[in-house]
Amino acid sequence: MSSNEKPRLIPTGKCWCGCGKDVGLGKFFAAGHDKIAEAALMALKYDGSVAQLLHAHGFGSHHSVRYAAVTDPDCSWEKCADCNYSGAPASIANHRKKDHPDRHVLAQAIRALGGTWDPQRAIQALGDHGHAWEDQQAAEKRVRQILRDLCADGLIIKTDHQRAVYDLVQE
Repeated sequence: MSSNEKPRLIPTGKCWCGCGKDVGLGKFFAAGHDKIAEAALMALKYDGSVAQLLHAHGFGSHHSVRYAAVTDPDCSWEKCADCNYSGAPASIANHRKKDHPDRHVLAQAIRALGGTWDPQRAIQALGDHGHAWEDQQAAEKRVRQILRDLCADGLIIKTDHQRAVYDLVQE
């Protein structure tokens, strides 16, 4: 086993925090006991300090654990395409809905209105919902990215390979 490989863990039917409770099939912990075990380990090994944990593993203000997580190919963490937020894929999805609603709003507009979409129509639709940008170039860059993302998600299909023109996928 290489140094990056982690052993395959097998649930035993008992809670891994050590409480002795029976747990469901495929589970390691009783509800909430993962956090109890984590807190106990932090107290035992790092005096309850996340800073001590990071330092013990070579991280800190001089070496970002977040950067390491998003750049490690074996780690599932991602960086938000629009800001400095990073986290697990589900966390990124929640973050984008909350903090970058333009993608969600544009997807709703495309579903509701259908038809052909290009960056100008997308900018207009977002503008109608109160979205504003510093300049036209920033607006175009953002909506082009949103349109590419929505195409990758299968909501729209690119119909003109020379220009950013998309149509709603018919269900």
